[in-house]
Amino acid sequence: MRAAVLRLLVCAFTCTFVSAASLPDTRARMRANQPSQPLSHNSCSLLPQLIHLRGGSSVVEKVQRAYMGVPTFTRVWLSFILALASLNQVGILEPEVLALDATATIKGLQLWRPLSAASFLGGLGPQLLQKCYYLIQFGNQLERTLGLAEFARVVFSCAALLSIASSTLSWQFIGDGLIMAITVLTCQQNPTQQVNLYGLQIPCAYLPFAQLCMSYLFTQQIPWTDIVGALLGYLQYMINDNCKPDAAVYRRSNAPAMATTTAKGAKSLSDVSSSRPSSRPGGSKGGGRSAKNKANAASLASNAASCGPGG
Repeated sequence: MRAAVLRLLVCAFTCTFVSAASLPDTRARMRANQPSQPLSHNSCSLLPQLIHLRGGSSVVEKVQRAYMGVPTFTRVWLSFILALASLNQVGILEPEVLALDATATIKGLQLWRPLSAASFLGGLGPQLLQKCYYLIQFGNQLERTLGLAEFARVVFSCAALLSIASSTLSWQFIGDGLIMAITVLTCQQNPTQQVNLYGLQIPCAYLPFAQLCMSYLFTQQIPWTDIVGALLGYLQYMINDNCKPDAAVYRRSNAPAMATTTAKGAKSLSDVSSSRPSSRPGGSKGGGRSAKNKANAASLASNAASCGPGG
């Protein structure tokens, strides 16, 4: 029974992920094709009372807009997390069925276990709300920066590495580490931006370390899963250029050219300064070397070209 429920959840997760990108356009076309019907006088008079009885339509609309405003992959992942937490809260799914198990995954063909281990954050409670908040905040920014395909590839890559590490260390769930890896990648996009953490202004690059410290202070336990996830996030940032901001890639690609230009310029200027007294009688060999060095110096600065070959 539980295996059937998990298979249905995985199928629903896959179908929702495939079709979620086209849902806003379909709804927009349906709204455009739907004819507008004018309200009668009686319905207009009853509308404020109905809105008051249901608690206000603005709250429902705000929640719906906020949910649909989350990018596709992050929204589907968030829905899967909440579904697993709700089913676990009512007792339908036990954590043992959702935990990461290499033997059951490979030999028992329980292929949902890596996905459920990456999406199960416990039952309904404050810790789930905190992790969902981090997922929405940092996953939203990273998916909008990288795009849907690249963000999905990064998430699955980090999840695969975390699954291998967790199987080696006999850990059961990897959701906390995966969210920490996404947090690290998001903070590396704007490392110098100031963020507010409990009233303290710190650079965005130090936010993952601050979260690790706060997690230790609150739980009095070393967050090993978050630490491994942070390390894998930094590893993904170092080996994947698509996770780097444009400024970092530009500086790294232009660093060899700038170093070569600087080296050439320093050599030419030193040679020019060392061969400045060219009027001494030394033959044509010294004059030829001085002219060559000054030609290189003229290619670096426009004011050096005014000296001429015999300056």
